[in-house]
Amino acid sequence: MITNPDTFFKRLKRNARENAEWLVELWNNQDRERDKLLRYYRWHFKELVLCVLLAYLLTRVDKVQQFFSAFAIEIKRGHHEFLHFALVFGLNGLVVFWLCYVFWHKPARVRARFIFGDRRREDFEAYYRKPGGAWRVAMVSALPMLLVNVTLSMALLRDYELLGERPSPLSEWLDSNAFYVQIIVAALYLALGSLIRPRYRAVQNIIGTGNRKEIHLTASQYDAMLGSLWKTFIVNLLLLPAGILILTILLWFYHTPAFQSFQYITLLFFVLAPPLTVAFFLSSFSECLIIERRKEDQYKEEELPFEQKFEKWYNWLMGTSYVISILIFLLCNSSWITRQEWFSQWMFPIAMLLFIFIAYYQALDLLTYNTTRVRFYLFSLFCITVLIIWGRSDHYRMKFDSATPHHRSPKRTNLETYYLNWAKDRFLQGEPAEAYLAAAEGGGSRSGAWTCAVLTQLDMASQGAFRRHCFAISGVSGGAVGSAATIALWDHASKLQVDSPLYNPAKRDKYIERIFRRNYISTALAGIFFYDLIQQFPLLNNFYPEHNSRTDRHQDEEDNAVCLSLCDMFGEQTLLREHYLKKTDFLSLYYEQDSVAPRTDLPLFFPNTCRVEDGRRGILSPILIDKSDKGRDRKSPFSTTIVDIVGICDSLSPSLGEATSLSELFPYVNAPVFINKNTGSFMDGGAYENLGLTTLYEVKQSLDVICEHPDSNWIATNLPEKQQEGFRQYLRDMRFKILLIYNIDNHGYEMLAEYKNYSIKLFDPIMAMLQTPFGGHTDYIYHKVKFEMGDSSVIDFPLLETKFDTTRTEKIVMSRWLSELELDTILQRSVSRVDAKLGKVNKRWLQKAQ
Repeated sequence: MITNPDTFFKRLKRNARENAEWLVELWNNQDRERDKLLRYYRWHFKELVLCVLLAYLLTRVDKVQQFFSAFAIEIKRGHHEFLHFALVFGLNGLVVFWLCYVFWHKPARVRARFIFGDRRREDFEAYYRKPGGAWRVAMVSALPMLLVNVTLSMALLRDYELLGERPSPLSEWLDSNAFYVQIIVAALYLALGSLIRPRYRAVQNIIGTGNRKEIHLTASQYDAMLGSLWKTFIVNLLLLPAGILILTILLWFYHTPAFQSFQYITLLFFVLAPPLTVAFFLSSFSECLIIERRKEDQYKEEELPFEQKFEKWYNWLMGTSYVISILIFLLCNSSWITRQEWFSQWMFPIAMLLFIFIAYYQALDLLTYNTTRVRFYLFSLFCITVLIIWGRSDHYRMKFDSATPHHRSPKRTNLETYYLNWAKDRFLQGEPAEAYLAAAEGGGSRSGAWTCAVLTQLDMASQGAFRRHCFAISGVSGGAVGSAATIALWDHASKLQVDSPLYNPAKRDKYIERIFRRNYISTALAGIFFYDLIQQFPLLNNFYPEHNSRTDRHQDEEDNAVCLSLCDMFGEQTLLREHYLKKTDFLSLYYEQDSVAPRTDLPLFFPNTCRVEDGRRGILSPILIDKSDKGRDRKSPFSTTIVDIVGICDSLSPSLGEATSLSELFPYVNAPVFINKNTGSFMDGGAYENLGLTTLYEVKQSLDVICEHPDSNWIATNLPEKQQEGFRQYLRDMRFKILLIYNIDNHGYEMLAEYKNYSIKLFDPIMAMLQTPFGGHTDYIYHKVKFEMGDSSVIDFPLLETKFDTTRTEKIVMSRWLSELELDTILQRSVSRVDAKLGKVNKRWLQKAQ
C-alpha cells in the first residue's frame, strides 16, 4: 500500500538533506558520481540545448521581443475585450504546453531495425526508474513554459516611451541583461524543483532499490498504489485549466491601480506557478506509467489478465501529437493556405516559432531514440551531401507572373521623353512649375507603413496636388512596399475617377492598417524551416508543383493584403485586376500598349535591389536606360554601373509585385531570387544603399540637364509654336524638392554616437560589412545631396527622433509585423510630421490647409 506522503516542510527538509549529500558526493567523486551525472543528463542534452536556444531567441532577437512587448503594452493599456484576451492567452499557452509535452514524451519504437539499427529501448526506460528521474524529466520539460513567462514578465516590467514612460533603471537593466535573467531564473527554478520534489514512500522504495525482485507486492497492492496516484494525477490535471483561468484574470486586471502594489507578487506567481504545475502534472503521469509497468510484470507472474490504462492514454496522446504536427505542417506547406489573411492571424509568429521547435524536436527525438549513433551520423552526412551536390533551386527563380503576355509588354521611353510629356501635361493645365522626388528607406513593415502614411498624408493635405506633382519615387525594401501600396491606391483612384476615399482619414488609416499590421513572418519561418528546405531535396521537390519559395509566398500575401485593402477603400467589385499586385505588368502603369504617349498620372517608381554575384545596384526602371559604353548621355540618369533588370529581361514582363519583391529580399526572411543566367541573383536593395537616394540623385541630375537643354525637336512636334517658348520657360522655372522618408534621424548626428571597445574583435569585420550599406553608403549620399541642394530643397520625414540617444526606448521594431500601438503611432506621426513640414514642402498647400 502507498503510505501517506511527507508533509510539505518535511519533504523540503528531506530533499534539501539529500541534495547536500549528493553535492558532497559529486565534489568528492564518490563511486564515480561525476560520470554518473554526465551519463544521467545526456538524455536531457537535446532539451537543454533547445532551451538555451529558445532563451537566446526570446531575449536577443528584437523581432521576437516585439511580440511580447506588444502583448505587454496591450495588458498595461487594458485595451482589449476579456474573451478575446482569454482566447489569445489560452491558445498561446496551449502551444507552449505542447512544446513542454513533446519534451516529456518519448517516441514510439520504429520496427524497421534494418534501417535504424538495433537501439534497445530498455536503455531509456531505466532512466525513469531511478529516484527522482521522472521528476527531473518533468522539470526540464517545463522549462519552455518558464522561459516564455519570464520573457513576458520582463516585458511587463519595462517602460515604453510609446506609452509616455521614461525608462527607469530597472527597465534599462532588463534591456541589457535579459538573457542572463533567463538563465538565472531557470537555475533557480531547477533548484527550487529539487527541493519540492513530490515523494511517495512506497513508490520511492520500489524505484530506489533498482531491483524489482527485492520488493514483494501483490497485484492488489499495485492496484491500490495506482489508485492513489490516479487521484494525484486528476488533481494535477484539473490544476492546468484552473491555473490558466487564474492567470488570465490576474493579467486582465494587471493595469488597474489596485494591482500596481501587487505587480511583483503577481509576476513571481506568473513565472513559477505554470511551469511547476506542468511539472507536477507530467511527473504524476510518469509515476503512473512506471507503476503500471511494474503492475503488468506482477500480473504476468501471477498469471492474471492485465489491461493497460495509462499506457493506452500515453500512446494515444503521443499519436495525437504527431497527427496534429503533421496537419499543421501540411497547412504551413500549402500556398493557398498561407496566402489567406486568417492564416496570418491565427498562426502568429510566436506560435509558428514554437511549432518549429516542436516539429524539429519530434523528428530529432524519433531518430535519437530509434537510431544507433553511427547510423544517425551517417544519415545526417548523407542529407548534407545530397543538398550540396544534387540540391534543387528551381523554386528560387523569378516566376514573371504578370497577366500581360511577354510579347505584348509595353516598351519604355527615355527619361527626357517621359519627363517632357509629364511637364507638358502640367504646363497645359496651368499648374505651378514644381516637382517632388521621394526616397523611401528600407526597414520592413515599419518602413512600409511609414512611407505609405507620409505619401498619402501629403496627398491628403494638398488635396491631390502632391500626387500630381510627385514625379518619381525610389524605394528600398520596406520603403518599396509602401511606395507600391501607395501607387496601387493612386492607380485605382485615377482609373476609377474616384478621389473622395483618398481624403477620408478613417479609410486611409484602415487601408494602411490592413496591409502593414498583417503578420508576414510566419510564412517566412515556415519557408526557411519547411518548404524551401524540402524543395531542395531531389524527388521531394515534386510534392510542390508550383515550386514557390518563401519569397513567392510573401508576394502572394502582400497581393492578398493590398487587394483586400483596395476593396475596403473603393468597394468589393472595383479591383482593376484580380491579384492586382501580382498580375499588373510593371510597365503598364506608365505605358499603354501601342500608344506613343506615356501615362503621366502616376509617379515613376524605381525599386532598388542588389545583385548577389557582384554587389552591384539593380534597378527596376520604368524608363529606358542608355547602356552604351561610348560615353554617358547626361540626360540619361544611369550608366553601365547599374543592372537594368527590365532591359536585360526585355522579353519578360515583371509584375508590380515582382518588381517590388526584388527590392525587399531581406536576408533569410526572404530567399534570394534568380532571374536568368544573363541577369543573376538578387537580394535586398539595402545591401547596396538603404534609402534609394542614389537612384533619385542620378534622376535629379539628369532632370536638371533636361530642363536647361530640352529636346527642341520634341517641343516643335508636340506643342504649338506660340506655346513653345512658354514651355521652355516653364522647364527652366521647374523647382525640384527631394523628400526623404526614413526611420530614425541618426543622419547628421553621427558626432553624438558612442562606441565601445569590445575585447572580442572576431566579429568586427562582419559588423563593418553589415553596417556599410546603412552607415556608409546611405550616409554618404544623404550628406552629399544635403550639401548640394541645401536644407530648403531636401525635406526630412523621420519616423523616430532619437539623435543617437541610446537611453531612449522609443522602439518600433524593423519587422514584418506591426502591433496596434506601433501602427497607431505611425499614423499619428505621419499627420504631425506632414503638418510640421508642409510649409517647407509647399507654402501654398499650408495656406490652403489653414
